[in-house]
Amino acid sequence: MKQEALKEKKPAFFEKYINHRFLIVRIGTKIIRSIWLVFMAIGMFIAWLVSAIAA
Repeated sequence: MKQEALKEKKPAFFEKYINHRFLIVRIGTKIIRSIWLVFMAIGMFIAWLVSAIAA
C-alpha cells in the first residue's frame, strides 16, 4: 500500500511547469524558483550565523 502511494505522488509545482509548452510559463517558473532559492540560502546563512554566535 505504501509503495502505491509513493508511485502516485503528484509532481511539485516547479516539476510540473518546468517543461510547459508556453515559453512565458517556463521563464516565470525559473524566475520564481531562483528567487525562492536565494531566499532559502539567505535564511540558511542567517540560521547558521545565529547558531554560531550562540555556541
